[in-house]
Amino acid sequence: MKIRLPKMTRRRDITIRHRLWVTFVVINVLFALNAVLYLWSNVYRERTIRDYQDAVAAEKTILSVRQNLNNIQRQVTLLSQSMEGAIFASPEEMADFKKHLQEVRELTDNLLKLSKGDERKSVEALSASYAKLSDSWLIFYESYGVNQKTAIMEMAMHAEPLSQEILESQVPALLEDEKRHVERATANFNDVGRYTSRITLVIFAFGTDGRG
Repeated sequence: MKIRLPKMTRRRDITIRHRLWVTFVVINVLFALNAVLYLWSNVYRERTIRDYQDAVAAEKTILSVRQNLNNIQRQVTLLSQSMEGAIFASPEEMADFKKHLQEVRELTDNLLKLSKGDERKSVEALSASYAKLSDSWLIFYESYGVNQKTAIMEMAMHAEPLSQEILESQVPALLEDEKRHVERATANFNDVGRYTSRITLVIFAFGTDGRG
């Protein structure tokens, strides 16, 4: 003999199973959303960290470029102010001068690797200007104490205008750009943390409400 359950009992059983099924689905959806959020925030956080590190490295590199250029500029200016009785550079002095020029070239090359977008165009312009300035400084240094007329003309016609353009215009503009880049990268990194926290709270609130 079969025992039939009252209709109310069967309906209650179906309702409970339905709620359990809905809860199961909600929990799995929330779990999936949390996983997606975790992966997204990790990828974006790593990207913003790299961007910040590159911006800071670029800023430090520009400061090094400026310092090295100022040092060479002072050396060349002192020589140009003592043209009478000038003595040409020894092989060791010439090698040392070329070494300093190469150090700046390596810094500008590193800066090119770190730069992106519109900033890269400015760095490329700086690199091209420095290539001309480096050649001009070398001509001056090689002519100093050997061919004074060539040294004076090179300094007045090329080296001095190029150094002013680089040190008074290009380098300061690049430095300002990189400072803004550092600020943007810092803000982006902080935004990732804020957005992730907000979304996590929303998911938690929805999950609590769904389970309730």
